[in-house]
Amino acid sequence: MTFAVLFGLSIFTGGIQRVFAGLQQAYIGHVATAVASVAACMGLWFAARAQLGISALLTIMLGAQAVAGLFLLWWLAAHKQFAFKSITNFGRLESRHLFKAGGLFFLLQIGTMIGWGADSLIISSTLGVAQVAVFSVVQRLFQFATQPLSLLTAPLWGAYADAHARHDKAFIRNTLKHSLVITIAGAGLGALSVFIFHAWLIEKWTHGSIAAPAIFVASYAAWAILEACGNSFSMFLNGTGTIRAQVVTVMIFIVLVLPMKLILIDYIGLVAVPLAAVIAYLVVTFSLYGIVYRKEILQISKNEYCQGGKE
Repeated sequence: MTFAVLFGLSIFTGGIQRVFAGLQQAYIGHVATAVASVAACMGLWFAARAQLGISALLTIMLGAQAVAGLFLLWWLAAHKQFAFKSITNFGRLESRHLFKAGGLFFLLQIGTMIGWGADSLIISSTLGVAQVAVFSVVQRLFQFATQPLSLLTAPLWGAYADAHARHDKAFIRNTLKHSLVITIAGAGLGALSVFIFHAWLIEKWTHGSIAAPAIFVASYAAWAILEACGNSFSMFLNGTGTIRAQVVTVMIFIVLVLPMKLILIDYIGLVAVPLAAVIAYLVVTFSLYGIVYRKEILQISKNEYCQGGKE
């Protein structure tokens, strides 16, 4: 019951975080979340020392984030950017658009969960639970290389949306170019560093209980770079309202990548998971965004577009 209530509240407070991203004030939300996380860690330490129950631990961890979200709601109200009396009117005016866009984002999230979140299930059902630990450790290790870049590119969603509404294609084009260059360079450098020191890092992290094959780590490094670039590009697509193309792309990626993982894992083992993802991602992304949706994307980011693909 405690988890259900706090989880429901977190959905609401997560929406408040999105408001700050749309206002290009994501840093305020990040600061509030960081303070809440520090407070939650301190609370968990005291709760563990006092040997409190699961309900108390859940309340401390999820409750801290809920408090941060409610603080952000107060911030909006204090700066006259939110008022309860206007909710009904705005809800009636925007409900159709919100349900349409929200429905596409819902499908996109479901597809992402299937395409990216089924790896542990595939590995455990074919190679055993022990290999899931290897996969999870390597996955978390590469997040040190990709998550900082996600923090930098995520706020661009609101910036792209604002520029798209003002038809500022020069800003969209330049921001997309710079964000992709920075992401490729940052992810490449980070992934290379993790790969070079992965054996030492994993040994220290797991006290020598887990060892990851170098070829698997190298394959996952390639996937981490592609995933970071994809996240950066998705901020452009989200901000410019290009959601339907993403849904189609994700669905085709799922149809291609899941059978590849299930077939290849019997022949090459754990390395099949990131390798299949890399192959499927390159094929689907370049085919759809480079050919099928190329004209639509160019029209968003270029000043003018002539038939035949000439700018």
